Amino acid sequence: MLQGLETVLKTRYHGYIIGDKSNASQDASLAAPCDIIEGVTDTWTLTNRARAHDNLVYILAPDWGKVKWQYYPENYYPGRSQIVDYNGRIIAEAPYSGETVIGAVIDIEALRQSRTFMHWNYWPDLRAEVFKEMYENPIYPPNLFLEHPPESLSQKMAGEIKGFSRLYERGTYTRPSGEVLTLKGRMKEAWQRGTLKK
Repeated sequence: MLQGLETVLKTRYHGYIIGDKSNASQDASLAAPCDIIEGVTDTWTLTNRARAHDNLVYILAPDWGKVKWQYYPENYYPGRSQIVDYNGRIIAEAPYSGETVIGAVIDIEALRQSRTFMHWNYWPDLRAEVFKEMYENPIYPPNLFLEHPPESLSQKMAGEIKGFSRLYERGTYTRPSGEVLTLKGRMKEAWQRGTLKK
């Protein structure tokens, strides 16, 4: 029986597994989709496999199919839902978008046995205190859409823009010295290189 299930947003919030795992024994994580525009690798698969291996959990990774939002194309998300085991092996995958069902055997006892191998499990070495200062104050503004969901892409991005500002103000990030490309600029560059995914 699964003792816990938590949400991790694909390429972004892998730290939430680390932050919460010390409080309870978790056997599975749910990875929610988060898309990228460009790149030379399959970050969806790479991240799901790495998080499963790093955290010794099964990753249940359903990706969206078609969306009906006014500021997204209908086929914005590529699908490819996956189940990844604690060794980072893909044990089930839907190689397309749209509505589908996938399944796999989740061997909890084998997972728990693998966690007993000292050369394989890095959790006992975790130095969680090093994250304390970074997460003491919020980065993303809390309760931004408490009353209603965002009504435009610019509203949706407002929290992330504020988050970036806070990271620069705190010295966590340093601004690049050259021109900062906008989303449109990055899409244009990716199109010219032939790496535009959406």
